Amino acid sequence: MTSIRPLFSWLLRKAWAVVVVFAILWLGAWGVAKFQELKQLGQTIIQIQLIEAGVKETAERAKSEAQARVTELDNAAVDIVEKRKQTLNEEIQQLRGQIPSAAQRAIAIARGDLQTIRDWAGKEVTILVKQEERDFLARALDYRSKLSEYEQGLGDGPAGLERIHQENIEVLREIERLNEEIKRLVNSHPLQVYIPLTRVNAEHIRLLDERKAKTARTHAQKAKYDERSKFLSSIQKPKHPGVLLSSLKVGPVVEELRSAWGEREANLRQDWFWQIINFDFSTTGLVKAAVVIVAVAAVMPLGIRLVLFYVFAPIATRRPAVALLPNSEGRVLTGHDLPGQGSAGISSVSCRLTIDSSNELLVHSEYLQSMPNESKSRTQWILDRHIPLSSIAAGLVALTHMRAETSQTVVVSSTRDPLSEVSLLAIPKGSSIVLLPRHIVGVLQPRETMLRITRHWRFFNLHAWLTMQLRYLVFHGPVTMVVKGCRGVRVEAAEAGRSLSPAATIGFSANLSYSSRRCTTLFAYLSGQQPLLNDSFAGGRGYYIYQEMPYERRGGFIGRGLEGLVDAALKPLGI
Repeated sequence: MTSIRPLFSWLLRKAWAVVVVFAILWLGAWGVAKFQELKQLGQTIIQIQLIEAGVKETAERAKSEAQARVTELDNAAVDIVEKRKQTLNEEIQQLRGQIPSAAQRAIAIARGDLQTIRDWAGKEVTILVKQEERDFLARALDYRSKLSEYEQGLGDGPAGLERIHQENIEVLREIERLNEEIKRLVNSHPLQVYIPLTRVNAEHIRLLDERKAKTARTHAQKAKYDERSKFLSSIQKPKHPGVLLSSLKVGPVVEELRSAWGEREANLRQDWFWQIINFDFSTTGLVKAAVVIVAVAAVMPLGIRLVLFYVFAPIATRRPAVALLPNSEGRVLTGHDLPGQGSAGISSVSCRLTIDSSNELLVHSEYLQSMPNESKSRTQWILDRHIPLSSIAAGLVALTHMRAETSQTVVVSSTRDPLSEVSLLAIPKGSSIVLLPRHIVGVLQPRETMLRITRHWRFFNLHAWLTMQLRYLVFHGPVTMVVKGCRGVRVEAAEAGRSLSPAATIGFSANLSYSSRRCTTLFAYLSGQQPLLNDSFAGGRGYYIYQEMPYERRGGFIGRGLEGLVDAALKPLGI
């Protein structure tokens, strides 16, 4: 377009190359760091699992040692057992003072401080074993104390209980013997045993009395045996330490460790980077992944487009339109309406402009096809000093400024783009139009009147955000604008309302209401023939200007991408 655009393109290509190289290096560094982080996390999980196994081994070893010590103290004196119990209390208190708090343990687990975790787990298990050993010795001492009190009160202990049992058996045998003698006596003297004052009767009475006495003795022995059995049962001797320690649970310690590495393992497996580097590359896994990718690629775009067409677009269409200068005039005169200027139609490959002592021309050098020798020309670096950055961004720099004292003719035409046509748009005094500066190739203005351009921002209008044009540049008359368009430029009256593709829009009268309207049919949108939202103009006597065919960029993939990025950045500024 101008000599400065190739410079911008070259700078953008170099900048894009720097960005791409930086992105590759950054992604590589990030990937290496992420891999190292996941590797370290995996190693930490393995170490915590090993610590868990070590905790169980420590518990088993501590159990064996405790069982051996308790077995040795089984027949030891009471004072020795008491001393061992006191020693265990001191050791437990000392170990508890070395155990980190719950917050410190959580920090150690979060940081992967394996030494702290290992020390804590080992001491926790040792405390559990020592507590069980201490409690067993306490129960054993209590048993010995009660048993001593029992023996002192009754004169015997479990051995006496056994003696009572044996004596009772002997008495029962005596009773059995007496029953046999009574039976023989009755069988031998069936009548005399019941005749008083006889020898047989006296013997019979003696045997009965002796049996009665022995029976009463057995009842007393049984009551004594039951009483002592009940008391001894209440002071039952503690189970062997091996039985108790074998059932010792180290669950709380193991569960805390398992929770630590389990949570980390769950986070690790949910990490998408971990899933990628551990992807199932088997045939089955690849087939599943291919099916999912194809299904998502086929369904997701269609679903998104349907939601946009039936939900988003109707909501956007009903929002208030952009109204810049509703009270201004919207008249626009085209080339064939201008006396002494223009071409055979609204636009053409070239157009003719007349300059004289009353006006002056600013034109892109590459659109200047022929000029009179008698004209005075110089370089004007920017179109308007009030919008220098916008002029530079739109390529309106290094313009040819021409004046003539007599009537002279200048021919304007594209010297590089074979599809470009130019058109003259005359804005009368009192009228104003919105134009995209990138379509401007020249300005014919009166010498005594400076070109007036106003800027209008619309941050709080939905259509401005939908079209991604937040700023609008309004050109006020009197001035004649020379604009270009691909395959031609058309100017049409908005009347009751007109719509067209936003890619074709060049400008519109500032008194019109500018909004977005959903495309006509769903198929046209799904097939890519029409955009979702078209530009809509309505609301008064005004015109909208558009090019016959939206400009399609030519060049390589990177070149098109860079220019697309530039246009995307400039569009919100109305350039």
